[in-house]
Amino acid sequence: MWLALGACHAPHHVPKEWIEKYKGKFDKGWDKVKEETLERQKKMGIVPKNTELAPPNEGVQKWDDLSADEKKLFVRMMECYAGFLSHADEQIGRFIAFLEKIGKLQSTLIFVCSDNGASAEGTLTGLFDEMSVANLVPETVEENIKRLDELGYNHYPVGWAMAGDDTI
Repeated sequence: MWLALGACHAPHHVPKEWIEKYKGKFDKGWDKVKEETLERQKKMGIVPKNTELAPPNEGVQKWDDLSADEKKLFVRMMECYAGFLSHADEQIGRFIAFLEKIGKLQSTLIFVCSDNGASAEGTLTGLFDEMSVANLVPETVEENIKRLDELGYNHYPVGWAMAGDDTI
């Protein structure tokens, strides 16, 4: 069987209850999140103790330089991503539990595959509708902050992609 979930490829479409589980978890911003992630990885032995964060990509804003609206919007976009990932994880867990229930888990090989890791296609300000880029329809923070409660088919900004992929 091939179980191919869309997660966590953009767009990050997820039920609201999964988004809400992450309310406030990313308020500290992408600069702090990537630092904390690297420290956890070092403590867990996932990366060598001397691993350093990669330098920021050119043009990517420092979290502290963002406006209050940008921070609010970008946090919500990351909450959508995290909810999407958790939702996918839950579905994989259900599948494994089913295999165990029917006595097939021990005779099943499970391979987890991913494509390209965190993606920067969300631009510097994220996207309410991922297809707006393909359709050459620009989006603004001012426009998207008004649609904050409608997020759930979006793509996060490049800063979050850096936080997701950012060690050397």
